[in-house]
Amino acid sequence: MTVSFQRVSSEASAEAWRLCDHGDYPDTDEWVRGKVCIVTGSNSGLGYYTALYLARMGAHVILACRNIEKAEKARREIIDASGNDLVEVMQVDLASLDSVRNFAREFERRDLPLHVLVNNASVFMTPYANTVDGFERQFQTNYLGPFLLTNLLLPRMIETGNARIVNVSSQAHRIGTANYAAGKLEWDNLQMDKGYSPLISYGRTKLMIAMASYELARRLAQQGVFMTPYANTVDGFERQFQTNYLGPFLLTNLLLPRMIETGNARIVNVSSQAHRIGTANYAAGKLEWDNLQMDKGYSPLISYGRTKLMIAMASYELARRLAQQGAPVTVNVVDPFLADTGVAAYSTPMRAFLFKLLQKLFAGRGGADVRVGGELAGAGGMTGKYFIHNKRQIASSSTSYNLDDAKRLWDVSARLVGLGATRS
Repeated sequence: MTVSFQRVSSEASAEAWRLCDHGDYPDTDEWVRGKVCIVTGSNSGLGYYTALYLARMGAHVILACRNIEKAEKARREIIDASGNDLVEVMQVDLASLDSVRNFAREFERRDLPLHVLVNNASVFMTPYANTVDGFERQFQTNYLGPFLLTNLLLPRMIETGNARIVNVSSQAHRIGTANYAAGKLEWDNLQMDKGYSPLISYGRTKLMIAMASYELARRLAQQGVFMTPYANTVDGFERQFQTNYLGPFLLTNLLLPRMIETGNARIVNVSSQAHRIGTANYAAGKLEWDNLQMDKGYSPLISYGRTKLMIAMASYELARRLAQQGAPVTVNVVDPFLADTGVAAYSTPMRAFLFKLLQKLFAGRGGADVRVGGELAGAGGMTGKYFIHNKRQIASSSTSYNLDDAKRLWDVSARLVGLGATRS
């Protein structure tokens, strides 16, 4: 039984428009066909195109909207564009908690499974006004209403299993602390009753929806509800651990004698800023030597981050060993940011779709810079360095430079792939 979370920026709306308008979709998958998906605020904008995408994939889509007339118009358009009749409208006004409860009761009465909930609806920079429940309008519409809706529908999603909750936030969440003391929430002024600013209020609601997403994900994970299933390779290793780290480690070592013989050779290992979260479950920033593959407490994101941390550590260790030998081979790390690749192929389909949107948004900031990074990495004899997507050399995480851990990781890895003892 799995429930997973994604937070996608509302700035992706323009790209979603372009993708759907030109029919440039990720590969159609059977994962969504016949699945029940609720999208709030889906009569226009990002919500509309999300609903259209899901309908074209064959989902049973429920447009959860406040304005029935606009929602019915959107429903007809989506049916015409997708050829999918399984599109319906249910009314919900997030500015009314009674409306949210009525929506949840009506959905429960239909006795349907629920595979995807997209909390998309929101209002932006409205003048100060209270809802019928007495809450500031942006606070309730953008945060409190979706919070209640999610919690009311959550039991059905857990019962359904393998469900996804997608909460739409915004880069404006970064200004949500602009009036906070020391970056903290103002608990006595959450709704900005004192000193209201439409933009700061909007940013706060988007900050809150992100924070609530992470907290609910944490609570579900503690209950044993994880994002994706753990999977082993044919060799018995966790898939990300072997594909992202152990496989490249073995390949490098097998090809290394020829590279040394060739001379003036360069090894460029691709890491990611995600390596910085690779220690999220580590004690005191150290590697968990008895849990390198996350057999205990698996998290797809942390696992990915760990492999990218390991590839950086192994790169620095190899650079150090080769420099000690005077070998004519440099080893460096390149971070391509969101290059347009198939890296999310083994992820959940919803996560892969959202990642695809982000890749499209940042196209041009990734792949080309990998080539530039490859040219820079090793130039002038530089070795053991980390290059970011904008061609700068930067420092990776402090954990990645732990010399003792790097030596131990190298020896553990060599033993796992059957290379035998190696000299440091």
